[in-house]
Amino acid sequence: MTLNRQSSSARNSFRSLIPRILPGTVPLLFLVVLTSCTFLDLGDPLEATRLPSPLPPTLLQSTAEPEPTDDSTETPSVDPNVFVFQDGMVALVDWNGELLSRWDADGLNPENSVWYQVVGDSLYYLHEKSAKIYLTRAGSVVSLEFPGEEPINGFVVSENGSRIAWSVHQMGRNELWIANTNGLGRIRILDEAPPGSSMNELVLKPVQWIDNADLVYSWQYLEMGEEIWPDVFGSYYIYSPANDQITTAAALPESPAAPCWRGLTADALFLAGICGSDSQIEQLKVVEVNGDVEEWIPVVPGQNYAGEVAFSAVQRQIAYAVVDSILEDQASQVVLRSFPGDIPAVLKTFNGELVQRISWVDETRMLVEVEKEPQPYVLVLNVQGEQRILTEGWLLGWTLPAVEE
Repeated sequence: MTLNRQSSSARNSFRSLIPRILPGTVPLLFLVVLTSCTFLDLGDPLEATRLPSPLPPTLLQSTAEPEPTDDSTETPSVDPNVFVFQDGMVALVDWNGELLSRWDADGLNPENSVWYQVVGDSLYYLHEKSAKIYLTRAGSVVSLEFPGEEPINGFVVSENGSRIAWSVHQMGRNELWIANTNGLGRIRILDEAPPGSSMNELVLKPVQWIDNADLVYSWQYLEMGEEIWPDVFGSYYIYSPANDQITTAAALPESPAAPCWRGLTADALFLAGICGSDSQIEQLKVVEVNGDVEEWIPVVPGQNYAGEVAFSAVQRQIAYAVVDSILEDQASQVVLRSFPGDIPAVLKTFNGELVQRISWVDETRMLVEVEKEPQPYVLVLNVQGEQRILTEGWLLGWTLPAVEE
C-alpha cells in the first residue's frame, strides 16, 4: 500500500492551509491519494508484491456492485506491517505496534513533504533538498538516476512496480514523463498547457496509474505563482500509452479557480470533491466519470470544512475527514459513507486534533494519521468506530508481510 503526494514549503494540514485562504473564497483543504509499486534492480519489478493501496486504493475491475461472497471460501484477513516516520527515522512496526526495524532515510521529511509511496518492503520518496526520487529498503537508500537532474515535483509508481511517472515544474515549464522502473522506455508524454491556458499559471502532476497501464494526471492553477494546495487537484486527465490518447475525467476550469477534487477510485470511474458546493459549508460530492451519478453526501454536525478522502478498494466506501473550525480548539472527525445514498456516520471525533491521512487496509479497517505535537500518531479504526492507537509518527504506508510456505 502507499501514501503519496507532493512536496511543499509546509506540511499540508487543515491548519497550514486555511490561513492562506483568500477573502471571499471558500476554504479548501487537502487530499491524499496513495498507490502501490516496486522498483529497480533490487528485484524484478514484474515480480513485485501486489498490495492493496489506500492512496489510491487497490484497482477496481468493474463499476458493478460487488458480488456476494461465500465466507467459507474467503481468504482470511492478513494484518499488515506499517511504515511510519518517527524521531527522524523510518520505522516498520507490526499490527500490534511492535517495532520490527528502524533506519535512517536521507532527505525524507514528511513534515515538509507529502510525496512518498510504500511498495512491498520498499519506500519511495522525494528528497526534500535535491527534489530527486529515492528508494529505501531495510536500511539501504538508493537515488533513482534515470529521471535526470531537473527538480521533480511529483511522482507515482504503478501497482505492480513496473512503471513510474514523474513531473517537472520549473520557471513556467511543465513536463510529464513515464518510464519502466528499470530506467528503460523513458518518454516525455506532455509538455504543453491545455488550450486557452498558459504554462506560467499552471502546475502539472501525476496522480495514479490505472491497472498498471494508463496514467491519471492533473493540471491546476497556481496562486500568485505558487502551488497552495499540493494535495488537492484542479482536474483529472487520463493518458493511455497504448494508443497515445488523452481523455478527460474532470476538466480544468476555463478561468483560474482553486483546486477542489479530493480523491478518485483506483479505476478513475468515480471522483470525490467539493467542486460546485454553493454554501459556506464544504459539502462532499461523488461524481461518476462519463455517467449520470452525482451524489451530494449530507453534511454531519460540526462539518464546516472537508479534508482527506479515501475510497475502499472493493465496495467504494468513502472515509473522509471534516473539521468544525480553523481555531486552535477545533474538532475534526472521521466520517464514513458506506454505500451511495447512505446517511454518513461519524466514526471518531478528535477534540483539538486534526486528521491528516486516512488509509484503508481492507473493507473493514483503516489507518488514520492524527496531528499532535511534537509528532503525529497513527490510529487503527474500523467501520464500527472501534479504535486503538498503533504507534507514534507520520504514516508512510503499509505492506502485507511475506507468507511463509
